[in-house]
Amino acid sequence: MATLLEWLKSTVASLAGGEKHSERSTQNIFPRVYDSHLEDRRVLNAGAIVSAIDLVSLRFDAGQSANDGKADKFELSRMDSANGANQIALSINDHRVWQGNANELQSIRLEGSSDSDQFFIDPTIQVPAGIYVNGTGAATGPQSPGTSDLVVFATASGTRFDEITYQTTDHLTQVRFAAPGHSLTSVVQVQNVDTIRDLNAALDRTFETGTQGYSYSLQDSSETGTASGNRIVQWTSETGRIDFAVPSSRLTIDLQSATASQNTLMIDTLDLSGVEHFKVVGGDTDVVRQNGNLSVGRALTIEAGTIRVDGAISTGPEGDVRLDAGSGILTVNAEISSRGDDLHRGGSVVLTGDRVLLQEWTRIDVSGGTGGGQIRVGGGYQGKDANVRNSRYTYVSSNTTLNADARVNGLGGTVIVWSDDTSIIDGSGNIFARGGIISGDGGFIETSGKRYLEVDGAANTFAYQGKVGTWLLDPNNVEIVTTAGSTPLTTYILISTINSGLTTGNVVIQTNTASAGNGDITIVDTLTLAPSASRNLTLDATRDIVFQSDLTGNANLQVTLMAGRDVDSTAVTIGQLAALSINAARNISVGVINLSGGTLAATVDSDNNDNNATFQSTGALSAGVISISGSNTVNDDVTIGSTATTTTGSIQFTKIDDLSLQGDVDAATNITFTNVDGPLVLGSNVDVTANNGPIDFSTITSGIQL
Repeated sequence: MATLLEWLKSTVASLAGGEKHSERSTQNIFPRVYDSHLEDRRVLNAGAIVSAIDLVSLRFDAGQSANDGKADKFELSRMDSANGANQIALSINDHRVWQGNANELQSIRLEGSSDSDQFFIDPTIQVPAGIYVNGTGAATGPQSPGTSDLVVFATASGTRFDEITYQTTDHLTQVRFAAPGHSLTSVVQVQNVDTIRDLNAALDRTFETGTQGYSYSLQDSSETGTASGNRIVQWTSETGRIDFAVPSSRLTIDLQSATASQNTLMIDTLDLSGVEHFKVVGGDTDVVRQNGNLSVGRALTIEAGTIRVDGAISTGPEGDVRLDAGSGILTVNAEISSRGDDLHRGGSVVLTGDRVLLQEWTRIDVSGGTGGGQIRVGGGYQGKDANVRNSRYTYVSSNTTLNADARVNGLGGTVIVWSDDTSIIDGSGNIFARGGIISGDGGFIETSGKRYLEVDGAANTFAYQGKVGTWLLDPNNVEIVTTAGSTPLTTYILISTINSGLTTGNVVIQTNTASAGNGDITIVDTLTLAPSASRNLTLDATRDIVFQSDLTGNANLQVTLMAGRDVDSTAVTIGQLAALSINAARNISVGVINLSGGTLAATVDSDNNDNNATFQSTGALSAGVISISGSNTVNDDVTIGSTATTTTGSIQFTKIDDLSLQGDVDAATNITFTNVDGPLVLGSNVDVTANNGPIDFSTITSGIQL
């Protein structure tokens, strides 16, 4: 019996018909075929080769045509279904050299040479150990100089794959094709090839970069279309290039390696607007640099140890952008837009890492026609959002803009700028979460540094046709001043900044003691506030609120003072306000309060203190209505050291242990004593007068003591 090689040569010669290919004689186009575990059975039938092979591994090269300086072409394709199920064929230089049933094969190896070879492979062909392509014919090593090998994956049926995965290590790329419904998975290994061209339609594509410290790049191809109707993207590395059609669902780049090697991904101009989710996953040592404009259909996720964005990023309406530099640095100096059109809300942008730097030309836009979206820089609300990494340091430049407006209708969005240590927000005056022009309330803005905060300008939560929103500042210790000082661990908030904040919304200043410091709020300089519309100012201290200077407002301003321990305004005067609410867990000590008709409500709350709590006034109290309360009738005491007068309403004392009135009490209407446990102590010559209503002593348990 003739040898397999002799038989194959004679068969190919009969198929070639003596014709020349690329000016080569027929004898020079014969390939070499190598086999393992090949049964000695073959049938020549009607001019076609039909092999009866039992799970063999076949290896082909171009024979004498190899290494002749002329390109060799390998084509591995499926045959027409009329030839039987899963019948495949291999042609070399346009001559069929083998055909058979893929079910009977273990693997197929195609060996190129130093020529610029081309390999055309149908990726739906499945053999257990896969298809192996070696562009140079060498077992290892880079492509030979001056050559350019190409692998093209294409199906005659136009199959759309569920997932295509590329695993690259050194000069080897393994490509896995999962057919619809993952009914089969075919594997092709490509070694020492310059370019892979894969224009098949796919739902998902994944690139896994292996263990090497390489540089990779992604960019749009100069080509404008494909048979699948999708754009073409170039994936380039130090070992070659992959041209692929943009998937319709997800594109994932996995830079993580088993070693500490640094992989770098450069993203140039890239249109992925047809991709639902573009995700880059890197480790602490990996670097992602985005230089050109990047657009995605809905979601973008980049995780790496270092991220730098110098090109614009955009998503479709209600999109989601998440850039997380882990324990490294995130730097942004470009526009990031998840902007909603007139019929959609804005999307979400999360920017975080150990250090977050928003440089001079940063613009973050999640505004929307029907409502603003969310921006979170350096963390979530008060650093408590488990889904957002907290940064240690956050910097926002003076030219940076953060916009979560509702442009037409709807609520303003949410903007959070946070750090666990220090936040310097020079661009706080360019942060917006305004309600819609036609309808909608203002949104919510938080600018915070757990240890230290520096702001320059007021955030804006204005509402054109609704209720204004709230701007929260919550660092550690706060001093409210005319000019900033230099005390360590102290955040200075300028009075002018508070006034500007009250022009466009409500302002909350809140302290914490999670870092070094006491969590105090101190009003150092005279706090004069004059909003032109109804506004709220809240001072909420973990420990004490201390007034070293007066507070003066107007009939549009409501002020709330909340302290985890004491509120002390003994040495100052609190002037006109629409309302003043004071709540302390231990002591409230006040001097003169003259609200010019506003409402005064004070509560001492020993339930939150486990000790006695007291309210004590040393100056005259004057308001439209006065209400002074405790939290229970055992530990909470009240002393009115001077007069207490209302101009329009009642005076009420509620849930008090010991009550002492050392000055005249004069109410425009009635006076009530509710749940007063200890005796009511009246000072010498003290008058208690209700000008238009009763005085109710009925719930004073221990009577009146003169």
